Amino acid sequence: MPDALRQWPALLGILALAVIVTVSAEATIVYAKVLSRLAHRDGPGVRPQD
Repeated sequence: MPDALRQWPALLGILALAVIVTVSAEATIVYAKVLSRLAHRDGPGVRPQD
C-alpha cells in the first residue's frame, strides 16, 4: 500500500499540468475570438493608426 501512495504526487502533478495546458488553450481561443470580432467590427478598410 505505501507504494501506491508514493504515486499520488506524480499523478497530481500530471493532472495539474493538464489543467494548466487546457486553461491556456481555452484562453487563447477566447482571445482569438475577441480579436476576430474587433477586426470585423472595424471593417476591412480601416488601417491602424500610427
